Amino acid sequence: MIQIDLHRKASKPVEPPPRKSGKPVSPLSQLWEVDLAAALLERKALRRSWLLMALARRKETGRLLSEVLEQMGIACRRYQAAVLAEHLHVRFVGVAEAEVDPAVAGEIAPEVLSATCALPVSLKGQCLTVAMAQPRNAAALEMLRQSTERTIEPVLGDPVEIRKALECLRTLQGTQTDRTRSRVE
Repeated sequence: MIQIDLHRKASKPVEPPPRKSGKPVSPLSQLWEVDLAAALLERKALRRSWLLMALARRKETGRLLSEVLEQMGIACRRYQAAVLAEHLHVRFVGVAEAEVDPAVAGEIAPEVLSATCALPVSLKGQCLTVAMAQPRNAAALEMLRQSTERTIEPVLGDPVEIRKALECLRTLQGTQTDRTRSRVE
């Protein structure tokens, strides 16, 4: 079990970076934040007054609630994800530590993965385990099921880690495509 000291104060206040204009929070991230806030409040890992402060800072900076909570020293992202996974009754997969096979990730079109904020992390038989920001999102699960002939096992993944991993995969796939083109020419 992960424990944090909710009463400790940061030695220095952390100033958030200026708000990034033109970068609205996606609907999937908004769902993550609602579920996260509910889970932390239910577990009494977050006081309502802290949530209100974090939401105000989120509005000022345009950053995700999970990032603001971490910046404020209230809860690290790993703890947040563990609490949320327990709340949603799903397993959590740390995408940053997972060894994602590009062939497994290639099972689903990159556009679908981006739209659903999902990343295939393993394949066992006909079961494709997919880390998702919203593993209970029925529409996203249906999109994933239609993209592959396999059974989907949704697990919770940090949306920031998923987006970073998807970007790395796009870069890797672009590099492989460039190499293939140069061999053909």
